[in-house]
Amino acid sequence: MLNKVNLVFNIVLLAAVIFLFFRTQPVSSPAGEEEASIAEKDSLSTDTTGKKNIPPIGSNSRIVYVNGQTLNEEYTFIAEKYEELEKEQMRIESQIERKMRAAEERYRELESQAPTMTPSQMEQAQIELQNLQQDITRFQEKAATDFREKEAETQEAFFKNIHDYLEKFNEEGRYDYILTYQIGGQVLLANDSLDITQQVVDGLNAEYQAGKQKTDEQP
Repeated sequence: MLNKVNLVFNIVLLAAVIFLFFRTQPVSSPAGEEEASIAEKDSLSTDTTGKKNIPPIGSNSRIVYVNGQTLNEEYTFIAEKYEELEKEQMRIESQIERKMRAAEERYRELESQAPTMTPSQMEQAQIELQNLQQDITRFQEKAATDFREKEAETQEAFFKNIHDYLEKFNEEGRYDYILTYQIGGQVLLANDSLDITQQVVDGLNAEYQAGKQKTDEQP
């Protein structure tokens, strides 16, 4: 007979591994959980010659900041990409569930046929079930890799959008530093008078919507 105990154990163990991965790694905000200081990005820590030679902050430095939490919550680009990633995660989980059910159903079919199987058929059945398990494992690994790549691409696009917008926003050189601030971050306290969050969020959203409209109008 088929080695029922081992096969059931393998299937259940595989299910546990797959769902542990996706259930313990919820879609993170594309902007990231940790504070990502815009001033720390190379693109904003260089002068016009491209040399990393920023002078220390002094009394004459012109500094403003953007609230990172508000940016994550109100920037339309992030809200839409976050929703897309959640849907993608649900799609992957659904596909894995279907593959798991199919493998379990096939196992039960072969188990019911086991008493009448020849040794050769038993061997083929074992091989078939092993292939099903390997197929699910490969699918899960590829899906996880693809998903992480999409998250990374979203985060890269997020920072690029901010960088490009702030370059235009500060093209007259009004500010020496544009920082990001949020409670629990590296900056412990920020003066509200230096907060330009709403200006930046409004500008980013206007630019994003204009870009989407232009794309929709293209034939």
